[in-house]
Order: sequence, then C-alpha cells, then structure tokens
Amino acid sequence: MYEEGVRMKLTYGSFIVSIFALLFGGLGLGRSEVFLAQTGDPVFVGAGDITNCNRAQDESTAQLLDNIAGTVFTLGDNAYPDGTLTQFNNCYGPTWGRHKNRTKPSLGNHDYHTAGAAGYFDYFGIAAGDRTKGYYSYNLGAWHIIVLNSEITQSAGSPQENWLRADLAANPKVCTLAYWHKPRFSSGQHGNIPGSQALWQALYDYGADVVLNGHDHTYERFAPQNPNGQADPRGIREFVVGTGGAALYSFTSNQPNSEVRNNTTWGVLKLTLHSTSYDWQFIPIAGQTFTDSGSANCVSTGSVPTATRTPTSGPAPTATRTTTPGPTATRTPTSGPTVTRTPTPASSDLIFTDSFESGDFSAWSSSIDDAGDLSVSAAAALVGSRGVQAVIDDNNSIYVTDDRPAAEPRYRARFYFDPNSIGTASGDAHFIFKGLMGTSLEVLQVEFRQSSGTYQLRARLLNDGSTWTNTSWFTISDASHLIELDWRAATAAGANNGGLTLWIDGVQQANFTTVDNDTGRIDRARLGAVIGIDTGTRGTYYFDAFESRRLTYIGPAGSAPTPSVTPTSVSSATNTPLPTVTRTPTNTPTPTRTNTPTATPTPTPMHVGGLDGMSIRQGNQWTATVTITVHGVNHSGVANATVIGTWSNGASGTASCTTGSNGQCSVNLSGIPNGTGNVTFAVNNVTRAAFTYVSTSNHDPDGDSNGTRIIVTK
Repeated sequence: MYEEGVRMKLTYGSFIVSIFALLFGGLGLGRSEVFLAQTGDPVFVGAGDITNCNRAQDESTAQLLDNIAGTVFTLGDNAYPDGTLTQFNNCYGPTWGRHKNRTKPSLGNHDYHTAGAAGYFDYFGIAAGDRTKGYYSYNLGAWHIIVLNSEITQSAGSPQENWLRADLAANPKVCTLAYWHKPRFSSGQHGNIPGSQALWQALYDYGADVVLNGHDHTYERFAPQNPNGQADPRGIREFVVGTGGAALYSFTSNQPNSEVRNNTTWGVLKLTLHSTSYDWQFIPIAGQTFTDSGSANCVSTGSVPTATRTPTSGPAPTATRTTTPGPTATRTPTSGPTVTRTPTPASSDLIFTDSFESGDFSAWSSSIDDAGDLSVSAAAALVGSRGVQAVIDDNNSIYVTDDRPAAEPRYRARFYFDPNSIGTASGDAHFIFKGLMGTSLEVLQVEFRQSSGTYQLRARLLNDGSTWTNTSWFTISDASHLIELDWRAATAAGANNGGLTLWIDGVQQANFTTVDNDTGRIDRARLGAVIGIDTGTRGTYYFDAFESRRLTYIGPAGSAPTPSVTPTSVSSATNTPLPTVTRTPTNTPTPTRTNTPTATPTPTPMHVGGLDGMSIRQGNQWTATVTITVHGVNHSGVANATVIGTWSNGASGTASCTTGSNGQCSVNLSGIPNGTGNVTFAVNNVTRAAFTYVSTSNHDPDGDSNGTRIIVTK
C-alpha cells in the first residue's frame, strides 16, 4: 500500500517529461512542465477525482493531456487520499503535475482532509487563488470562467454567493462557464447535492451556459436545466467528469434531464470555446472506446442549443429530448439578473437568513449577549468561517431575536447546532430555540438536555388549549448537527390539521399532523440559550447558518428550492381547509392527547466512506495501519462511531477504534514478520447511538479497497 513520503510515482509520463527537459532545458523549461502550442479558439480540458500513488489510471489521463493544447482544469479531489503536500508532490506531480503551469484547479473534499487544504494551496500557489476562499475567476478567450468552492458555505447571502453575483455583474460575457467539485445534479453514488442551489440560481440569473463538476466518479452529461432541475432550453448544461483516475462509481439513479452516462471509462472532457458557442468531446484513455461529443450555442445568443450527437459506445444513454425555443429576451447578461422569470423569486419564500459571516448580530432584530457571552466567533464556525458561540457561565438567557416573520401560519426554521462538550446535569433541560406569537406567547420550542451521558433534543408545539405536545427525545452526538423544523397552524377552526415535523441531519425524526392550533401564528424567533439555564449547565455551545422560510425544503444551508408560486397567507401544503359545516366549534378546548407521537424515529444511516492503509518497516518486522472513514448523511463524517474489524491473511485477531470529529479513526497491527507480505483488514460492524450501519453503501473513493475490506502490503 501507499507509504506517504516514501514511495514516488515512477511512470511513463515521468520519462517523457525527462526527454522534454533534455530537449528544452536550454530554453529554461522546468522538468515538470509540458508546453503545447495552441491555435484557434481556446481549448479547455480536464477532469476531477484524479491522482493516487496506488493507481495507474491518473497517468493514463495525464498522457491524454500531453497531446492536447490549452488550459487544464481540475474538478477537485486532486490528490488522494488526504490532499497532503507530499501526496501532491509524489502522486499528482509526476502525472497531472507536468501540466501545472497551465492548470486552473478547484478544491474537493479530499483536498480538505488536510486542514485548510494546505497541501493544495501550497502546491498550486498563486494559481489556486486566495487560500482563505478557494474561489476565483478569469477570462479565457471570449468566455468568462468561474471557479467555486463546494467545501465551504454556498448559501444565499454567503460571502461566496455574494462574490459570485458581483463577479457575474462585473463580467457580462456572452458565454460563461463555472466549475467546482460537488454536483448539484448527478445520477451517481452521491446523487443530487443541494448545497450549491444558491450558486446555480445566481449563475442561471446571469445566463451562464456550462457547469462542470466531479465527486461522483462517472461521466454524465445533462440537458440544459434550471436550478430546480427542470428542463429549460435557456438553462445551464452540466457535465459530471469524475473520471480523472480514481476508481469509478456505479449509477444509483437516472436523473430526469440526464442525456448520457458512463461509469466504465476514464478520460478527460475537452471543450473548445468559440465566441458564441462551444464544442465538447469526452476523450477516453488508451484502450477504452466510449466517447461523447456535441456542440451548443451560448444562452445569450438567443438560439436554442443545437442537437447533440449520441456517444459512440458505452451504456445506452437516455433519449435526448428535443426542446422548443423559449423566450429569447429574458436572460441578457449585460443588464444583470433578469426579473421576468416565470418562477417566483426565492426571496418571496425566504423570511430570514444569517450565516454570521458579517461577524456580528447586525442582521438580527435584537440580541441579548449578557456581557459578551453570546458572540460571533471563528472557533464556532460549523459552516463557513464564523458561527455563534454561546458561553453558559451563569443562569442568564442569551439569544438573538428575529422579528421578520409576520403572522406566519407556516414557519420553517433550520440551523446548525453543536453541543461542543457542554456540561449539563443529567435530566436538566433548557431551550435553544423558540417561535413566538406576538411578543411573548411561545408556540414552538426546541429543548436540549443531557441524559445518562448522552445529548438529546426534542421539539414541542402549543395547541389552542395552551397544552404542549412533545416529540420524543432524540440522541445526538457531540458534533455539528443540522436541525430543521416545519411548524404548521391548522387551516381553520375545527380542521385540527396543524402540525410539526422535526428533522435531524436531514432525517425525519417526528411528525405531528392533527393538532388544533388554528389561532397560532409565528411572529418572532429566538436562537441561543433562550431560557431554562440553571447551575447544572456550564460550558459553550455553537450555532450557525440560521434560515427561516415559508415552504418546504430539507438539507444544508442554501438547499431550499425556489417556490413555483407565491405563497399565500394560508399554507399551500397538502393540508387544505375543510369546508364550513353546520357544526359551530365551541370554545371548549379539544381534549389533549398525552401519548407520544406514533411515528418511530428512523435511525440515521451511516457507512464506511473510505479505507486507507499504510505500512512501516521496523527491523525484521513491520506494522500495518488502516484508517477508516465513517460517513453519514450527505457523506459527512460521523463522530463517536465505533468501528469493529478483523485481521486476516497472514494475521489474526480483532481491532476497534472510535471516530473523531472528522469521522476517522485508525487501527494498527504491529510485529508482523517480514516473511508476511501482506495482511487484510475487514470491517465487521460500525455502531453509534441513533445511527444504523448500512454496509451495502460502503465505498472507497480512491479505489484501493471496496470500503469493507483492504489489503495492506509490506
């Protein structure tokens, strides 16, 4: 297996580079630089999910670049498994690195396995842009090119989204292309990732033409579509090109606008960027035959994209849909965002959002900070670069208030919360969120406590009889969690169809649907240590990325869909008002049920998201080390998970470890005789409260294992 800092990648490409260096050394060309003359319109070529010292396909794709002039792009996950500077130098450097001088890179989640993606920024230097951002732009011929960062916050109003809109307004090109790592739409293993919804919206508003992504190790081409995934001849065409060298993934779905898919071929995507149009061609590595090519006009030319050619080989694509031209004057990049779209703008659904990147509470209506106990801090960042730090050092409430909701009959709230090892006496509970009617009547609450050594959350809502209905208590880990609530007032007196739904990390935990709360409304929200603090609770916890809306959405910041209609004063959900009947409701409160919700909480699924092995020789013995990554929702790391496995194939015994905050832990087997050339480690089980282990989802993005079993070589 790969031994970091010891094994260098020695390839055919390295030999070719040496020949170039001998031939052109007198001209001052470096050993790792290959220059090809380019004529005509600019060529833009690349892929994502690229290099690993244990694989050969990255050298094969690098050899394609050797013969293609132009600008090279990368779509993230440049150097597996952890994006260290050593891995960039030893794995990326001898392959794709020989084109470093003409490369415009982007970041992936594996690049961030090294804190701050330091290896990536140190290797690419100024070409990677500002290392505190990871996003930048440039012009290429007649095109404006934008590089974004899917590994930091992308929500509406975030620094990245604000920068993107300003950049688009300042660069009104006829043709625009953007690229980043995690795709908004994909039929692959990771599927649709809603985190970039706000970025798609901005690009769509300004008439962008092409988006390139990686992350799913497949090739997929989509028909032009809008940010909600609806076919739109004036929309953006997306390519997923995770075929740079890492092990390929399976397809787990067939997204509606997917035109061509292949998961058996490594290769690069070559784009030729004309002044008002572009050509594309997927080029396979030597020995493989699948390809895909076509041409399209840029959106702002007023012409519908031309018909595309079908691939010459590989899995049969879905039928290419022929679309009729849409309006020709609704997206003019020279005048900024268009305001005549059929869909209602997202802002009509949005009530309030603040990711605290401003560094203060200026976006909120008011705050109670108890001499600075509630503050914005970089240490509290759960997404982006800042978050809310709540220091509990007395019994005083500390919170921020939002007064923007106004008599809302339906209220959606979403925020990140991290207990951060706060100390709480067993059974003591206090409130971290409240929704109020008027200025003081509480109708919605989120309660937090520690019980038997575990952290727990529950939600509560008030009916018209002033009786609270509670969800069950749900256990959470000492890590960042996404909390989301959907509160609904009953649609009419006697309808008794009000309710509350609670999600934790995108998984529905509880759902009430028959609550008599037709008089309830949300006028105010509070976030923090709102009330109930006592002497048993001391320490610090964190919040981040608060957002409230009127309509339905699930997921991380920025994932709310644009509503198709303007919301009315009564929720447009499936709960429709009952017709008026002859029975007139009396003033007697509806008897309150004391039973807990009938819905059984669904455990959050988790799986192994990577196995990485290394060996260290020690005299006449050696040690094998395996690092296990455990993933949960959206492939985020799961902390405090216990991994249990077995050594075999020249070794024996069991081993276990518990994951840290990044979802990783390691097991070691020492004293292996030199006569034993390799050993095998297999994961038998992964356990953690409120999670369920789904072994069929195990995978390994760098392909040196199947996600369940890995062979470590001396």
